[in-house]
Amino acid sequence: MIKTIRVFLFISALVVFNNTGCRKENLTEELSHFVWEYASLHPDGFTLDLSSKTTVSSGIVVAFEATQNSFGRESLNRVIDHALNHDKIVGGWLNESDSQYYFDSNRLFANGMYEEAKAFAVANNQLAIYDLSNDSVIWIEYPAGKIHNIDQKKRVFPLPSIPDKYRNGSNKIRQTGFQQARAS
Repeated sequence: MIKTIRVFLFISALVVFNNTGCRKENLTEELSHFVWEYASLHPDGFTLDLSSKTTVSSGIVVAFEATQNSFGRESLNRVIDHALNHDKIVGGWLNESDSQYYFDSNRLFANGMYEEAKAFAVANNQLAIYDLSNDSVIWIEYPAGKIHNIDQKKRVFPLPSIPDKYRNGSNKIRQTGFQQARAS
């Protein structure tokens, strides 16, 4: 009788594990399709909360290094998986210099948490953070003479410039912008 119960529990655990794995794959595919479609409607850029499938319009966004240089449909599932296992925030933007659409898994910091966001950016070898609330790029300043950990050979693209049509007459976004302005 005890052997029968153990076998039943083992089989039940396998079924639950298998169903959970299938659900995660389906969730990744579903979200990947959603984000891809959303990106096609927002070609100039976006930041999304995957848990609610809504646009993020405030706070400070910093990309995780793990999903850097992820572009096109072929990289999107990896970005989605990373985001689901971390902060559930995804960003996308068009790099006009190579005509590739890039996706990032991001961490979102509350308004005003600049020092924490900068520290996270340095730890993830980022050149800048993006303040959604103020529509501005904040460049990370590394100490003079110190070469930060970013391997320039791995950067497959120059940082894009931001077209005037996204500037809205403000000087908040520098011409050598980190990402294009994120239109909602």
